[in-house]
Amino acid sequence: MGQLVKLGSCRKAHGIKGGFSVYWDHPGQHQLSAGAAIYLHADLEHPVEQEMAAGWHTIKSIAYGNKVILYIEGINDRNAAEALIPFSLWIKKEDLPPLPADTYFVEDLEKCLVFDEQGREIGKVLSSYQTKAQVVLCLQLKDGRIQDVPFLPVYFPQIDIAQAKLVVRLPREV
Repeated sequence: MGQLVKLGSCRKAHGIKGGFSVYWDHPGQHQLSAGAAIYLHADLEHPVEQEMAAGWHTIKSIAYGNKVILYIEGINDRNAAEALIPFSLWIKKEDLPPLPADTYFVEDLEKCLVFDEQGREIGKVLSSYQTKAQVVLCLQLKDGRIQDVPFLPVYFPQIDIAQAKLVVRLPREV
């Protein structure tokens, strides 16, 4: 199985026909269609249903608007949908369309070492999170500090995913 990319999560059902309201981790980044294979990973809040939700499923239909509404093959009513919730939604990286230039998978960024503009290694990317405005990378610096830095060109002038290397211009402290 190839590398998986997390698309988002579901915390509630939609309607009476087994739909799901899905929240993308990075809105607008992924466009899926009917027939796509997705992996559901159940949250640990409902261990009894975890076995039912975990695994590969096929998208029956998906609608994009002010929210994403997803229907999965074999889930035909609200009760069946609610039994699977909450879950996170994943897809094989190779099943996604190619990314535009200067666009990156967050999962790839989270594997990178971080260097200053003089080429000295200063830490690594620990994790990330999405705000309404942009992705923020949490850097674990060699001096032990954790620094949150917006993933913007002004702070990351060089990105080399193949070498797992980011050059960072740390924001000045206020």
